[in-house]
Order: sequence, then structure tokens, then C-alpha cells
Amino acid sequence: MEGLQERLLSTFFHPTTRYAVHYVIHFDCRNASKQKPHLHEQKPNVGFMADLRDIEIETIEGDKTTLRNLNGSTYLIINVASACGFTSQYKGLQALYEAKKSEGLVVVGFPCNQFGGQEPGTHQEIASFCEAKYGVTFPMMAKIEVNGDNKHPLFAELCKVPDHEGREAIKWNFNKFIVREDGSVERYSHRTAPSDLPL
Repeated sequence: MEGLQERLLSTFFHPTTRYAVHYVIHFDCRNASKQKPHLHEQKPNVGFMADLRDIEIETIEGDKTTLRNLNGSTYLIINVASACGFTSQYKGLQALYEAKKSEGLVVVGFPCNQFGGQEPGTHQEIASFCEAKYGVTFPMMAKIEVNGDNKHPLFAELCKVPDHEGREAIKWNFNKFIVREDGSVERYSHRTAPSDLPL
């Protein structure tokens, strides 16, 4: 057996959200002993929770909107920063957006200054930096918090999908969430390059 494969490891119901959580491991059969699970997929039970695509968010220009109003079928959501060792991922995110937007992918950046104070600028400074340095054309949102008591409601929902270490809190800048057309959510590390995402 060759190539990248998937195997469903377990399924259980999250005790607080009533989500049915499916843990999936991606592994390379040719080098399986060196692979680690890095994907958690969560399929929502709509009867218990409103769709996170309808949670209000604010654009970097100050307009109110939702993910759904961005008119995508699949959304890649990232907490971003302008002075991080992973800031160069903007290049890959923009390339991915350009390659896949015709298929319904919308990349959405949420600036956050909670990790090392690496996003200290104003909204205008952030927008100008992203456009000048990386030619970013995908939607950028207003600066938010993604951890703690003041974390944005969207990230409060997204983070109910734990990372590969079992934690809900975001560890660093450029954590990635994929929201699929059916509302399911997948979470990826800041170390996962945009080009390695299953999009």
C-alpha cells in the first residue's frame, strides 16, 4: 500500500457541545513510524448549535459581515501576525487563494497580537503591510483575541476542535482552521504550510 492514507481512529460525542467528533490520522504508509496525527475533524450537530458561518465578524475596514456573506463554499481561517517567524506563510496563503477561489475557497485572515506582541500595528498598517509585502487580496478581518476571556465568538467555536496535542487554546500565530461546505471543521498547526493543506 503506497501514498497518503486516512484512517478513522475513534468517534465520540463532545461532552459540552454535543458535537460528534471524529479523529482522523493522515499517515504515509511508506514511512508510517515517523508520522504523527495532526488533523481533528468535527462534524456539527446542528440541532444543538448555530452555524459558526453565521457568527458576526468585522472586516479590517470596519464593516460587519459573516463567513457566509463572504460567499465561499470552503473557508480557511488563520490567526495572522506581521512580525512572526511564520509571517512568510502569507505568500503561500495568497497563492492558495488565487489557485482555489474559483472553486469556492475563501482565505480569511484574523490579525492577533496575543503571541509575542507580533501584531502591534493599526488596521491600516496591517492592511498596507499585507498588500505591499505579499500582495494579499483575500479578506482580512479586524484585530481580535483568539484565547482567553475576550476571545472572539468565532474562535470560541473553532477551538472546540482540539489540536493534535489535545488542547483547545491556540498555541501560536498562523494556526489554521478549514471549514468545509457541510460545516465540518479541521484544525492544523502553525507549522503546516499552506501548500500542505488538503484543499
